[in-house]
Amino acid sequence: MALRLANGSDCIFFQFWLDDRVHDGVNCQGEIFVKLQIFPLHRKDQAYELGSQLSDEDYSVVIVRMLDAYMVGLAMQGEEWQQQGLQKLLQNA
Repeated sequence: MALRLANGSDCIFFQFWLDDRVHDGVNCQGEIFVKLQIFPLHRKDQAYELGSQLSDEDYSVVIVRMLDAYMVGLAMQGEEWQQQGLQKLLQNA
């Protein structure tokens, strides 16, 4: 799947409740993503490594460049959101 890049200033950040837990979400480029992990700016390579790995596993991924960090997010649309593996990734985040 695609690995997308976005600037935080072009996105809308929000929180939502799912499975008895509050999650961070982001609306980027007309698609809704859930935050998987945050990396400080000096760990840009780790953010891209995780994003690329998930993209290679057919997840739709966004890396958002914020003022002080990179956020890796997973798309909440489509069949991949329903997969148990994705839910497990979120629980470990």
